[in-house]
Formats: sequence, C-alpha cells, structure tokens
Amino acid sequence: MIKDAATVYSTIISDTSQHGSRKESDLEFGQLIANHPDQTTHVDAVGHLQDCLIRYPEEAATFWLHIANYYTRLGQLATAREMFD
Repeated sequence: MIKDAATVYSTIISDTSQHGSRKESDLEFGQLIANHPDQTTHVDAVGHLQDCLIRYPEEAATFWLHIANYYTRLGQLATAREMFD
C-alpha cells in the first residue's frame, strides 16, 4: 500500500493541479519517504529529498531530517549521523 502511495505521490508532484501546491506535495512525500523507506525503494527517494533542499531552502531543516530518518529506518546509522555533521 505504501509503495502504491509513493507511486501516486510521484505522479501528483509532477502535476500540482491535482493536489494543492508543489511545496505541500513535496513536504508530504518527504514525510512518506522518511517514514517508510523500505517500501519506497522503487523511487529515487534521496534524490527527490536532495532536490527539495535546493528548491525550498526555507524548509532545509525539514528535508535534512527526512533524509536522516530515511537512513535511520533503513538501519544505516552511520549515514544518518553524517546528515548532522
């Protein structure tokens, strides 16, 4: 179910007329990725979050936390720790 949601979010983000603003969609998708990394491997999760860092510098802290949570939930603690260095 999460995998399907990630696919749908990817589609929605490319067509923001279906769902509020692009920023809102990116924030929601980032949270989905961070909370369910094992079920969102079919999308370029980290690449998407890194693009959001550039696109929304005012939300950088949120997206850095999403990246760190993504790696933490995958059990890659050293990589997650690097997000805060």
